[in-house]
Amino acid sequence: MLKIKKILSIIAIVLCIFQLVVLATAINVGQEAINRGAAWSARTFINNGIANESGTITSIEIWAFSEITNLEVATFYSTGTNAFATRDSEAIPGAIAAGEKITKTVDLTIVAGDYIGCYFTGDIEYDTSGFLGTWYYAADLIPSEGTTYSVGGGDAISLKGIGATEEKAGTTVMFTFSSF
Repeated sequence: MLKIKKILSIIAIVLCIFQLVVLATAINVGQEAINRGAAWSARTFINNGIANESGTITSIEIWAFSEITNLEVATFYSTGTNAFATRDSEAIPGAIAAGEKITKTVDLTIVAGDYIGCYFTGDIEYDTSGFLGTWYYAADLIPSEGTTYSVGGGDAISLKGIGATEEKAGTTVMFTFSSF
């Protein structure tokens, strides 16, 4: 009988402290940073491909066709048909070497449904078909407030944002058993 009470006590203790923890979820936005079939230069681009979650973009991956300088990366949200405003932006110091995927650390706020884009001097790897498309403007629009962009249907630039949602605080549930 004493052994059964000990076992029940152990089970009760395990059940007494129950914690639900919600872990961070990965955020991905944009298109893969790969060697593509074409190149495009010096303009503001927004990749069509929305953020799956809200949180922080902590790194970007980019593939330059020729050396890129003056790189600014931003998260964008829609303000109307082909119109966008920047939510957050960051200048990337130095040059981005051509011919390989480069990863840079950033700290950009993003909301589910936002897009990622950039402005730069140089040439970025670019595809003209088979993707969700891009929006572009032939000037530096980072930051911008509701500017209307041209549409590149089926296009993609080699720019991807990676991050995570905030970890949510756990919930503690206590059960009390007074019958032991």
